[in-house]
Amino acid sequence: MNAVVESTWHDNSCEDADKVAVGDEMVGLCEERRNISVAEAMTWGMSMKEEVTLYLYDQGQGI
Repeated sequence: MNAVVESTWHDNSCEDADKVAVGDEMVGLCEERRNISVAEAMTWGMSMKEEVTLYLYDQGQGI
């Protein structure tokens, strides 16, 4: 599978999203990994220093 992490505060503009405070240290994280397992993607997402949204894509779909 493929995975993308993005700073959760990017979702602040979405109507039903939980709102996250934007601090000076948050510059807008957006990274991707390809060909990893769900477990690896979750571990990777949880290792981020700020709150992130983890997007998961089937291989060959999305990124």
